[in-house]
Amino acid sequence: MFSRNIDDLTIAARAGYEKFKIGMDRRGIPFIVTCTLRTHEAQFALYAQGRMEIKEVNKLRHLLRWRTITAIQNKIVTWTLHSQHLPVTPELVKQGRALPEDMGKSRAFDIVIMRDSHPTWEPKADINDNEVPDYLEAAEIGQQCGLVAGALWKEPDLCHYQTLSRTRSLQKHPGSLPCQHVLPLPDFPNLSWHAFLTLSSY
Repeated sequence: MFSRNIDDLTIAARAGYEKFKIGMDRRGIPFIVTCTLRTHEAQFALYAQGRMEIKEVNKLRHLLRWRTITAIQNKIVTWTLHSQHLPVTPELVKQGRALPEDMGKSRAFDIVIMRDSHPTWEPKADINDNEVPDYLEAAEIGQQCGLVAGALWKEPDLCHYQTLSRTRSLQKHPGSLPCQHVLPLPDFPNLSWHAFLTLSSY
């Protein structure tokens, strides 16, 4: 469903991550990787959150063996079905957007900053006490490493980093492109996919 293994990153993403880690260590910002590779089923489940009724969302989560969420927690957490976390396909290789060695790997990784060995998603966290929010500092480090930093998108994704696509500008939010719903439907029984696919695109 999810991988946290950096070995599941493409060659370019792995190189960017290694530079990013060095930069974070030098700035004294501890972090861990929370996601590299993600399955299509997991991406559908995340995309459904905040767009489908809580009952349907939790059906998806149950089938993935994730814990259920409450109606209050049923908020949008991703803006696209075409996540860079999804495995590289033969089509991407054919288009020259990935190397043959990258097949099946992820072009993105997510992190969380750690405070006293505990994760913090606080946007203004300042673990290294330099009066600069660590997630903003991390985004600057990511840019310097040739990565796209989700923290700098119009709709920020503080924890997300991905390789630069040849078809999108550096900081253009991926959700600004219409969702074409071209991914194969996951084999989830008893779910109203017609209702899901006719939801408004973001």
